[in-house]
Amino acid sequence: GLLLESIFDDNPVVFLEHRWLHNQIDHVPPGDFRIPLGKASLLREGDDVTVVSMSYMSIEALHAVDYLKSNYGICCDLIDLRSIKPIDWELIYTSVKKTGKLLALDTGKEICSVGSEIISRCSRELFSSLLVPPSLISLPDCPTPTSLSLTKGYYKRADDIAKVISEMMGKNVDISELKVIRGDKFDVPGDWFKGPF
Repeated sequence: GLLLESIFDDNPVVFLEHRWLHNQIDHVPPGDFRIPLGKASLLREGDDVTVVSMSYMSIEALHAVDYLKSNYGICCDLIDLRSIKPIDWELIYTSVKKTGKLLALDTGKEICSVGSEIISRCSRELFSSLLVPPSLISLPDCPTPTSLSLTKGYYKRADDIAKVISEMMGKNVDISELKVIRGDKFDVPGDWFKGPF
């Protein structure tokens, strides 16, 4: 849907795809199926925390929010941006006004990131609606490591997301089950991943 919309859009479009998404399989309707650029998707609905994600972080966020809902009754609005320019500010603002809590997830570094911009705008526009300080999960501000030992803790996963959400809620949550899902691989999303690199 997004790729077709990008191809047929009258404006120049840069289409980015995280390498960890290459093995994802989903149903695509036949024919001329398009998803409008700038229209985010509400993947899960809840009243406790607004989680805004993009790219592969949406997959990790799904694991985290589903785990928290089924085991602890913590219900999150999970917003998948789908595009980072334009951003669907209306959906984000509506959700943050409802929950009063914002967690932004980014596949990039913290400095000058999309996640930082989302937190900045929501802090300026919705300051009185925020019940706790917004949080950001992103990559560390250092070069991406290539050795296995240095990748431990570098890439953020579902257990990291669940931990921050539970802290925002003031709850103590056991995230050990999510760490088991992660396994001992740190530089790939799972054993099912076939590459590239």
